[in-house]
Amino acid sequence: MLKVSISPTVVLLSFMLYWPCQVAAADQAAAALADLKSFQLDKLDGEVPPCPAHSCHLIWAATAMALGDAGEYARRLNIPGMADYAAGKGIKQNFDAVRQFEPLPRVHPRKIAERFQLPMTNWGQQPRQASHGPQLVGAELRPTVAMLINGINLDFIVDTAGTLTIPPDGPVRQTLTPLPVEASGATALVKSARVDLSTVKELRLGPAKIHNMLAGLNKNTLSLDPARPLGAFGLDVLLHFRSVTMDLKKGQLLFNSAELGPNCVQMELELDELHLVSVIVVPIVVDGQVLRAMIDTGANYSLMIYGDATLPTTKLESGGNLRLIDRSGNLAAPKQAQVKLNLGTLTSTSHAFVIPFMMGNYSASLGAQFFAGRNVQFNFQERLLCVD
Repeated sequence: MLKVSISPTVVLLSFMLYWPCQVAAADQAAAALADLKSFQLDKLDGEVPPCPAHSCHLIWAATAMALGDAGEYARRLNIPGMADYAAGKGIKQNFDAVRQFEPLPRVHPRKIAERFQLPMTNWGQQPRQASHGPQLVGAELRPTVAMLINGINLDFIVDTAGTLTIPPDGPVRQTLTPLPVEASGATALVKSARVDLSTVKELRLGPAKIHNMLAGLNKNTLSLDPARPLGAFGLDVLLHFRSVTMDLKKGQLLFNSAELGPNCVQMELELDELHLVSVIVVPIVVDGQVLRAMIDTGANYSLMIYGDATLPTTKLESGGNLRLIDRSGNLAAPKQAQVKLNLGTLTSTSHAFVIPFMMGNYSASLGAQFFAGRNVQFNFQERLLCVD
């Protein structure tokens, strides 16, 4: 019988060779994640991942999905062991369903250099009750702009916390076919009880054209007026530009403007439970408490605070009959308060709703009513949010 002995020196040498590789991969993944959160998508959207590790493939794939490219997302995740690795990290993605996106064509162009501006309006001016989804508060102030989807004109909410969404009714919907993805669930990048998925052959925003973007086909309306369809788009469109400015004083949406406002704060991208780009987060101060706040221009309120204990010294009052739904589907009765809010050097008194449940790794959100009448620039190249 042949006996094989392994020298301890050989084992130690193997470990010494393996360990630096693991450390190097971890460092590369950390650097890539920092680049993603810092809007450095150009550095991460090449033909090869930032490193061979599963963690780097996740970041590489998230970069594609941030630009609305479901096909590249799926192809970049298709490596051995990815499903097990993601499950071990608590990422509940449905990889069997994701593979069905692999034949989808690549989104192009990735970056748009043209400088242009478009007229921007608000959807209605009177307080109304939405027939679906969360209740809206006060006058309708969500910014909207017209786009062409497959050659058909449609008004869209500029929703920095959303993605490209098509309403259930109207001629645009008739040009799109739901993707044959057989899966559902809130944590899967696939169709659910509320949304089917499709790809838009051509999205035209002024002179800019983007091809093959993923779109959600909403089964409920976003509009407060059932007679007029209304869509939404978010970072998946906006990140194709160097900067986007919402001039809510003049009613203009400016793309790739180089001018910076006088009051700017650092912003970063937040990732969700699927390790995908989710929202923009900035630091704010509310009644002396430093908070991380998401920017949600598609939400018709001024300020939302998450967690009853977030503002320990603020006097809270009843929120009346308003009810909000948490991620588990439970109804929650918010409280409300008048608070002092600081965003950089900008100081204002704002109405805040306070809800008992938490949302992601942030404790507040700034909605459309806070930005009404202001000039708001998202400068992705400089990683700055400028508001005056």
